[in-house]
Amino acid sequence: MPMPSDRPPEGFDPSAPCDARAAQSDGSEYCGPDQLCRVLMMLRRWEKSPALQGGVTEAGLRRLLDVAFQVSLTTEEGRHPRFRIFVASAAPAADAPRLVARFDPHLPLTDHLLRRIAPSLGSRGHALRVVEDGKSLFADGIIGVADGAEPVTHGSADVSTGLGFPGLMIRVDGPGVLRVTEKGTWELRAGRIQPVHHYAIVSVVRRWFEELAATFMEQTSTLIDVNADGVTDVGDAAAIFDAVWSFVVATAVQEHHGGAFVVLPGNLKSSPIHVTYPAEQLDLMKAALQFWNSCYDPETVRNGPEARSKAQAWESARRRVFSSARALADLANVDGCVVLDRRLRLYGFGGEIRVGEADMQGYRVFAAHPDTLEEQEPIDIERFGTRHRSAMRLCAAVPGTLAFLISQDGDLRVFYGLADRRVCMWRNLGAWMSASERW
Repeated sequence: MPMPSDRPPEGFDPSAPCDARAAQSDGSEYCGPDQLCRVLMMLRRWEKSPALQGGVTEAGLRRLLDVAFQVSLTTEEGRHPRFRIFVASAAPAADAPRLVARFDPHLPLTDHLLRRIAPSLGSRGHALRVVEDGKSLFADGIIGVADGAEPVTHGSADVSTGLGFPGLMIRVDGPGVLRVTEKGTWELRAGRIQPVHHYAIVSVVRRWFEELAATFMEQTSTLIDVNADGVTDVGDAAAIFDAVWSFVVATAVQEHHGGAFVVLPGNLKSSPIHVTYPAEQLDLMKAALQFWNSCYDPETVRNGPEARSKAQAWESARRRVFSSARALADLANVDGCVVLDRRLRLYGFGGEIRVGEADMQGYRVFAAHPDTLEEQEPIDIERFGTRHRSAMRLCAAVPGTLAFLISQDGDLRVFYGLADRRVCMWRNLGAWMSASERW
């Protein structure tokens, strides 16, 4: 979900790793839950929209973040807890999440209580609902997170499951790792606060989806819409590829294994990659095409047998799309990179990038503007591990290569090769096709 406005409050940079003045005000170079609270309150003052934010005061928010942070540092049988906390909007919402279990009476929220009940919130589909009463916080029940999804209309080409409901979601992903979503998404990790944007904010990724959609449309009998300016509209088809690729990347991120997907601009034979496990048949373009051709308008169905037949074909094609996407995501768990062409056809996995440091002397990596690709700041290559440096060298050696790199901590970075051994990099990215994944 995009940020609510393009202009931050004076003196505040929402794209910076952390609000420097907030961090320095207490003499620390690191950010913590208190600084995260300040960032969120600045954003609330910047974009006043109470109906979209959690119904909690600044004092309550600070207490809530502190409790979640402290509990994240504890262990239960050697494991750090992972859980979610939700604060609903103060304004009544028709699409409010369903309360799965109600606590009667409400439970005063303390670190001891949260530590005890966190194991019951391990499912990504549930969260603890918290309410503020006076100056105190209470847990009043458990909600279904996925209930905020909009149902997909049977027979339609929709594959995304909605953006969820208004409110504040706090997600704990490990010791000291907090992700907060309230209109935008922010993450506290390793003492730094970062905004998290969907990876499709990057223009070269969006152009890839549009290219896929155009190729896709050429293989269908579907009429292509052309706007008043004579520009072909491939929005619906592009949205399918956005959602399916988001499913691939989000699934790989959730594995916490790390991985790499490389999308080559040309043939594998002309690229410096040795594929350990060549594979074929896994063709997401073909699966998406079959799904598209199975879509139908229920209002045009004439009788019950026809409705059942069309519904079964649609359900089967939809399952095949995501079964193929899941299989592709799981290949990233094998050492090496997953290699595809720009039409989403698999070459193989366990790829070994054979571009040495000595072969690429003088190549540059820089943080780039997501739209214009203009250089914003140089990147210190030595800060990264072997997997990331290999992907950087490949992008430098083969311009037009698009690489998605996932660390074991779940960090997602995208690289793109330009001419003259220049490589663009984008970080602080996330992947989701529904609110439950984003949260």
